[in-house]
Amino acid sequence: MTKIWSTFSRNFAKLLEDADGHDLIINVGQEPIIKPFKAHSVILRAHSPYFRRALSKEWAKKEDGKTVFYKPNGEFILNLLTAADELILPEFIDEVQEYLVANRSLWMQENFYHVLDFAFSHETYKLLQDYYFTATFQKSLADCIPLIRFTLMTREQFREKVWPFKDILPRKMCDDVLWHFLMPDIQPSQFHPRLKTIDSKLITLKHASLIATWIDRKEGKPYKHTDIPYDFTLLMRGSRDGYSQQTLHQRCGGQAKTIMLMKIKSTEEIFGMYISNIWSNTSSARSHDSFMFSFGEGRDTKDPVLSRVRAAGYDLALSRGQERGMDELEMFKISPKT
Repeated sequence: MTKIWSTFSRNFAKLLEDADGHDLIINVGQEPIIKPFKAHSVILRAHSPYFRRALSKEWAKKEDGKTVFYKPNGEFILNLLTAADELILPEFIDEVQEYLVANRSLWMQENFYHVLDFAFSHETYKLLQDYYFTATFQKSLADCIPLIRFTLMTREQFREKVWPFKDILPRKMCDDVLWHFLMPDIQPSQFHPRLKTIDSKLITLKHASLIATWIDRKEGKPYKHTDIPYDFTLLMRGSRDGYSQQTLHQRCGGQAKTIMLMKIKSTEEIFGMYISNIWSNTSSARSHDSFMFSFGEGRDTKDPVLSRVRAAGYDLALSRGQERGMDELEMFKISPKT
């Protein structure tokens, strides 16, 4: 029986190749370029519900005793997919979708909303739908996911609001959150505490991450905002507390590891210094671990200037600061995070 079917299949393929006894011509394309294909209507009727309707007496057109069928090409591959859907050819629908994903991903990105709307216009375009869920949405959400505090949600909130989208979320993240709900005392390592702001009118967390990097003499890239190993506790602000030497020593005296920030009124420049040793009532501080720095006008951290102390010793007298052109002064206590 297998041999009979094998012979039958070969003869059937030869019939399609030679088009002997064809009774159908399918014209594909648009003027001025149209290519005719010879076919057998009985075969198409058997394999496609569309052709059963398209080749009926109501639709079919006869020329020289042959049925002529026009199905122009679309301008884009999506039109080809639409045609496959109209012809009810499931295997061809999958083939076209696989081709789009494998070879036209750039075009799909450039026409994101058009293709996205098309992909969800028919249930049969499942491969395109999966592509947008797993590839595009995942990539778009990659920078947002770390900012969401999933572990602060209740189990009910996570189940109702997040779990339905588990297919486009990082697998490890979902596993870590589930473990957190099972063992609440364990905080997954990938979930950083919420970012704290720094109580400063002069610098941001970006500046603070650079300062922390300099304190630790860290080579390469500076600390990320989430990885700053120090707390910056405000001790004094000139516009709030005054600029006198007495105020400075009352609020900062006896403190070790402090940061002084100054904004110059005439240039808007922000200067600072890190003082590693303990403050006292003397007018100078000496330490090879101390350093001075500048953030320019402070709008960003692109071009900071760092100067480490070699011949330690510098004057810290700040009396009559405003008269000397100081627009603002801030002092911070630097302490390791616990």
